[in-house]
Amino acid sequence: MNQPVLLWIWLSLVCGPDSDVPVRLLGAMHSIDAIFEAAREDYASLGFLKDSVITALCDKSLDRPRRITEVCAQKNIGILPYDSMLYPERLRRI
Repeated sequence: MNQPVLLWIWLSLVCGPDSDVPVRLLGAMHSIDAIFEAAREDYASLGFLKDSVITALCDKSLDRPRRITEVCAQKNIGILPYDSMLYPERLRRI
């Protein structure tokens, strides 16, 4: 599994399924790599994150995303991350 997919899964686990934080972070930091590599101070400087979310973002473990991708691969389930060109534009706006 490629790294960006793992990072998108990590971010979705950190923020939860109904959160607008991933999109806001992407708008502020411009890439999933920058979001993942950011430090506590970087997140805090954005001004829109709760401390609990900042703390969760500082946990950079990819163990759970790796397990998810392994299960998906075993079940022949594809993963389409938010930044994929194939991701439906209408779905991005929800």
